[in-house]
Amino acid sequence: MLATDGDLRSRAALADTEIARLTSAWRTLLAAARARPRRVPSSIDLERHVVENSPLKE
Repeated sequence: MLATDGDLRSRAALADTEIARLTSAWRTLLAAARARPRRVPSSIDLERHVVENSPLKE
């Protein structure tokens, strides 16, 4: 199996591919979540609001 038995260069290439694939999947998931109307803000929306409105924000 490449992930456990491959050389360093091959494992790095596999990691790059998987990171790109996972990033794309997360972006698709977040876009779908944003497209749905919600009556109650999600925990992510609430955290974003807190961060954006923090008095500690520079």
